[in-house]
Amino acid sequence: MQKIQEIFKIKGIVSGTESDWEQLIVNYGGNPLYLKIIATTVLDLFNGKISDFIGQGTVVFGDVRNLMSKQFNRLSELEKSLLYWLAINREPINLTELKEDILSPISPYNLLEVLESLYRRSLIEKMPVETRRVASLHSRYNL
Repeated sequence: MQKIQEIFKIKGIVSGTESDWEQLIVNYGGNPLYLKIIATTVLDLFNGKISDFIGQGTVVFGDVRNLMSKQFNRLSELEKSLLYWLAINREPINLTELKEDILSPISPYNLLEVLESLYRRSLIEKMPVETRRVASLHSRYNL
């Protein structure tokens, strides 16, 4: 949460409730580039009031939508396929289930490599070990 607050502080936004900061984490997963765009929007359109921005209910818009679209278009077909399957499942999934769901054959090595790539790009979330699930589509894409 501190990193997000630092991004907003650079823009001069220092007020926000605990709930506001948590909602930003849920909506944007701590992605610094998205948060810089959001901070600018909060400052320019909502006079720095994070709760007013969150209250309007739109998570993906304008520059964020364009950035997400560009990011998705740069993915390999296998990465896109994995994202589609994670979106269809809508719940965290384990490696065995994911491998069974994907129609094209994929080696365990390639599956792990693709999952790692998607995680580094903040497109999927890692699940806590105790869930025995490995990945879920990032919450901001479940709109």
